Amino acid sequence: MYEYKSKTVTSRLLLDSVETSLLVIFILIEAGQFLWPNPQASAPWIWYVINYVENIIVILIVISDDGFKRAIRNALAKPWGRYDGWLFGLITLFSIVWALFGFHVVLNLGREWMIPLIAIPPTFVYPDISHLSVLPWFDITVGLILVAVSEEFVFRAVVFDSLSRRKFSTPAIVILSSIAFGLVHISSGIPHALVTMILGSVFMMVYIRKQSLWSLVLAHYVINLWAYSDYHFN
Repeated sequence: MYEYKSKTVTSRLLLDSVETSLLVIFILIEAGQFLWPNPQASAPWIWYVINYVENIIVILIVISDDGFKRAIRNALAKPWGRYDGWLFGLITLFSIVWALFGFHVVLNLGREWMIPLIAIPPTFVYPDISHLSVLPWFDITVGLILVAVSEEFVFRAVVFDSLSRRKFSTPAIVILSSIAFGLVHISSGIPHALVTMILGSVFMMVYIRKQSLWSLVLAHYVINLWAYSDYHFN
């Protein structure tokens, strides 16, 4: 009996370590798209193609691993509910308002507290593809859908499943997931990462409450659509 328990514990620890490693790989893939220092200097469309491929890889890994597949199945099992439309609207409205004013809040606090990190410029700027005819439209449809799906799969469903099974408390799950979500966007500047971190914490709290990704994926897409439509076409 003791030997059986020992093997069971060993197997569980091994499985946990594998899932933790895959989770780290997800985050590195998501962050890796920002490691290209100056994509505008070469063919800017190449960065977007690489970004699409990376997001597809993330989604394929998630749906092919048994542990992560279970997390996604649970996150999508609950159908669109009666009040999910209101929830989607509230999340989207809050996110856009926070995106508009959050940067000013973060920058003002940084100046007031004399935090030098706030002044560090972004290390990455999205390549300008406004001169291209098809790619901007493809990016705000298929591209942004891939982003919304892959990031919600990883930073909400998978992170929650992995941390909750390890008996992390709800506040710890919210904090750790929001930090990971913010770090993925840190190359766009510290203020952007902090604003994104707050949005990530709100999204995770909604997910913990609802246990459904439908409204979050849709809100994530609409928020990005609002931001990138302006960037690509103006």
